Amino acid sequence: MGKQEEDMPKHSVDSFIFNLIYDGKKVEKVLYLSGKIRNVYGIDEKAYSEQLISGKIEEKIVPEDVEMVRKERRRIFDSDKPGQLIYRIKKEGKAVWIEEKLFPNKSDKNQPLLCGVIQNISSQVALENRLKKSEEKYRKIFENNLAGVFRTHVDGTILECNQAFAAILGYASPEELMNVNIASLYYDQNERQPYIEKLRTSGTLNHYISKLKRKDGRRLILDNNVSIVEDDTGKKNIIEGTLIDITALQETKEALELSEKKYRLLFEEANNAILLVTLGVKGNVVIDINQLGVDMFGDSSHEIIGLDLFELIAGDYGIDKNINKILARRNKSEKEWKFKRLDGEEFYAEVWFSKLELAEGQFCQMVVRDISERKKRERELFESRQSFKSIVDSTLFAVLIFTDEELVYANPTGEQLYRRFLNRNSDKLYEVFPQEQRKLIERLVEESREGTSPFTEIALRARKEEKNYSINVVDVVHNQKSSKLFLLRDITLEKEYHIQKHRAEIAEVANKELQKEIEKNRRTQEELLEKTAILRAFHESSRNLFIVTLDQKFRITSMNYNFKSSIKRLLDKKVKEGDLFLDLYYKEQGVEEKFIEKFRKVFNGEPQVIVSHFPTLQGEFWAETFINPIITEGGKIKEISCISHDITEKVEIQNKIKRSEASMRATLLAIPDFIFRINAKGYFTDSRVKDNDLGNLRKFMTTDEFVGKHIREVFKNKKIAENFIENLQEALASDGLHTQRFSFYLGDEKRARKRFFENRFSKISDDEVVIISRDITEAMEYESRLVESVKEKEILLKEVHHRVKNNLQVINSILNLQSSYVYDPATLEIINESQNRIRSMSYIHESLYQTKDFNAIDFQDYMTTLVHNLIHSYQQYGQEIKLVLDVAKVKLALDQAIPCGLIMNELVSNALKYAYPSGTEQGEIAIRIYKKGKKIHIEVEDHGVGLPPDFSIENSESLGLSLVDTLVHQLEGELVLKRNSGTKFLIIFEKQEV
Repeated sequence: MGKQEEDMPKHSVDSFIFNLIYDGKKVEKVLYLSGKIRNVYGIDEKAYSEQLISGKIEEKIVPEDVEMVRKERRRIFDSDKPGQLIYRIKKEGKAVWIEEKLFPNKSDKNQPLLCGVIQNISSQVALENRLKKSEEKYRKIFENNLAGVFRTHVDGTILECNQAFAAILGYASPEELMNVNIASLYYDQNERQPYIEKLRTSGTLNHYISKLKRKDGRRLILDNNVSIVEDDTGKKNIIEGTLIDITALQETKEALELSEKKYRLLFEEANNAILLVTLGVKGNVVIDINQLGVDMFGDSSHEIIGLDLFELIAGDYGIDKNINKILARRNKSEKEWKFKRLDGEEFYAEVWFSKLELAEGQFCQMVVRDISERKKRERELFESRQSFKSIVDSTLFAVLIFTDEELVYANPTGEQLYRRFLNRNSDKLYEVFPQEQRKLIERLVEESREGTSPFTEIALRARKEEKNYSINVVDVVHNQKSSKLFLLRDITLEKEYHIQKHRAEIAEVANKELQKEIEKNRRTQEELLEKTAILRAFHESSRNLFIVTLDQKFRITSMNYNFKSSIKRLLDKKVKEGDLFLDLYYKEQGVEEKFIEKFRKVFNGEPQVIVSHFPTLQGEFWAETFINPIITEGGKIKEISCISHDITEKVEIQNKIKRSEASMRATLLAIPDFIFRINAKGYFTDSRVKDNDLGNLRKFMTTDEFVGKHIREVFKNKKIAENFIENLQEALASDGLHTQRFSFYLGDEKRARKRFFENRFSKISDDEVVIISRDITEAMEYESRLVESVKEKEILLKEVHHRVKNNLQVINSILNLQSSYVYDPATLEIINESQNRIRSMSYIHESLYQTKDFNAIDFQDYMTTLVHNLIHSYQQYGQEIKLVLDVAKVKLALDQAIPCGLIMNELVSNALKYAYPSGTEQGEIAIRIYKKGKKIHIEVEDHGVGLPPDFSIENSESLGLSLVDTLVHQLEGELVLKRNSGTKFLIIFEKQEV
């Protein structure tokens, strides 16, 4: 014993044993005390005995526990069954926890006895409290996790989940969800089985996308990180992991893909060339062009893409080389530029600019329309007009043109005639000429309507001067309107008749030339009208544009069909020319004033762009409107044009993107980890590291600025840097999640602390990886402390069983010493039986001391040892006993193993003592223990003399058999006695799960 005490650790269990005469209320006498009473109560054996008898020992109990201790002791004593109670006592001013095990009994004189064992369990209670707090901590993490955490069976049964998991699926609580089979929530029932098979094959699945139904039937798209583990049967049937709802993100992605397809279709099918160029100080590079643009510039798109925009422009013409400035200058978004094709040919084009704000930067969309033919015709028309004007201005004929009977043009000779001989106070046709010549003028006008070219003479007087003029009236088109052209020639001098005749001939020739010019002008006007009709047809056929023109009172003067039908569809209003434009829409306070301000600026020659929105019958409608002045001849602006297009879908997508970006930004900010992006060459391309997150890690890094730096430049520890690079290459070579752990010491040599980090690599593309780096030092340290705690617990429990075994051996030694002073065979037999019972319990604690499993023992090994020791103990009777053992491999819980050991001790002892009386040469005892279903069967059989015919266990005076009956009841089992050719005891009880 001395050696064992030297080997005991400092935290060994303190305990002692007592045996008293106790009537249920007070202690009459102390029969036996052993153990470390002072270590438990702080007093010696004598003081403890005195306080027990006087009742003062209760004063050491913490007041809050006194009443409970009294009631429990009384209950155990009255039940006549062993019991246990745990309470606190005061020792040296501090409260300590003790465990008191009580065993009620009767003495030979039928006196009430109370045996017990008291031990200090403060360290155990403290350990249990720490474990309980640890479990509560992890339970809170499980329940409060924002991600859905779950454990399910492969058959769809939900075993456990947190509140977030229930909320994602649309349920109020995990309890409501427990009655739902997860397999029934799959959006496509055929997806469940392949998912199970894939999980069983790989063991874990990261970022596995599944589609489930919410409680309200809405589709959910979920990102799963799961693994499969074994259940109690050893089969991989339990699925556990987390999931995140990515429905909104996925739907936004699908919407963006659809929007991109629509844009690409419009981009390629547009009626004009479209170029997409970058906006920046380093130049304006063409990054995309549609097929019409390729045809316009005359080469493949691969040669055009990548060129600077101004390489496609012919000449400088004062064009600013920064499109941002062009867009900003007076808000103009339309220009007329001269371009050159890749083969060198130059051409004119109209250009419309639209600024685009994208995540990658700022861009400009240019819509280019080739107007070379139009410019050519305009030039020809201009040259024709100049030629006609030169002829008319230089002719000696007075030329007067009347439109709607009003004088609209006079050449220099005509102006001179108008000032000297005509009524210059009026420009009316019949008032300009003298009153007496009105009938002549009316006749000439009438004849011109009939298609003839009337020619006559007219006399004009001014003061004392009178002259005769030849007059000719011709129908012409002037400024796109039907007009009357008057040619007047001075024929005053009769003596110059021949000259005048010659001049008439010249005039006739000139008239013919004039007619040709007029005809040419007429054809040009018709072409312009035709182009105008084509433009109007284009406006009317456009499905995406709303075109309307307004006068200075903001009344509608013209509109295309799309505008008219859209107002009817969206606002249920009929619109017509003359309606007030601003009365068509619902306007918030202050909006109308802003529109009017914009319109006024346009009437002052400043084009405007307005992005507006208003409610409609089909929801909110967004439109982008380009407002431009319509400049007529003379530079007057009487009307403005408004060209709008629907940008509702674009605005909604932009809002979704902003919300998505805000959500992702908030998520990233909430993550306490470091986030990096590194390319395949090992350079940091992006990082999310807060200054206050680095802290002392700056001693481990060479810089706070990661972007643009190589891994070897950032880490001071070259070994960690090379390991980092190796893991980067492994992540690029794989498609799944790749994890790396590394550690290093941080601090000076005396106070250096080991820091642990975990890097998770996820491949973005073949050239780039995103890395989430997490400090797991606290988790690793906690895990280490937990392992040490479990080891301490194992050592403590081993020591408990070792001490119990030692105490039982002490009791056995005491009985052995006592037997040396006893000469009565009956008494010696009682002591021997008691020793056997003590040994049966001691073997159990010895087995538990030698194993790591403290919940159960190997009943086969235990029973084999017990029975062989009983045979050895009873060899003194002289007969040879053959033992037949058939014990199956069974693990029994400690609460069942101890009663079973005592039962076997009594039954085998009885068989050894009584089955084969003295003189019998050889006997046999068969023991069979096996499991059938959930029940344990124990058979003890001999072929000896058997029991008397009137024998009954209930009426037996044998302490051993009475103990067997009591222990079977404690196991809640069944005891069957059979007497065919000997004695057979059969005990059946249900096995307790361990």
